[in-house]
Amino acid sequence: MRRPFISQLKIRNLQLYLFIVIFPSMIISVLFTQLITNQLEAEQTEHAKRTAYFHKNYVDRFIRETVTRIETIALTSNPEKESYQYIESILARAHQKDLRLSGLYFCDIKGNMLFGSHPLQKKNQRL
Repeated sequence: MRRPFISQLKIRNLQLYLFIVIFPSMIISVLFTQLITNQLEAEQTEHAKRTAYFHKNYVDRFIRETVTRIETIALTSNPEKESYQYIESILARAHQKDLRLSGLYFCDIKGNMLFGSHPLQKKNQRL
């Protein structure tokens, strides 16, 4: 008859152990894991935003520099005051200094290409 009492005591001790130790430990572990996961996601999101902002600024600066250089070339080459050979040399030098400016061509009012940063295969090509 002692056996049922001992087994009931063991079952009761096991239940107490589960409710006092195991279940709270599992709940705390899940909550802690969720907290750490949220922190890591926030860090990754912040890193992605900083990286995107950096690349956005880089592309913006790249475009501004290119536009500024093209505008400078346009301002320095006045076809009314300068000879076409001078303007062609400006385009060639611009191409040598910066490969972004490799496809610049000088066109007349009708749209015929007269010369450019690269030699033309045919003169007076239409765009």
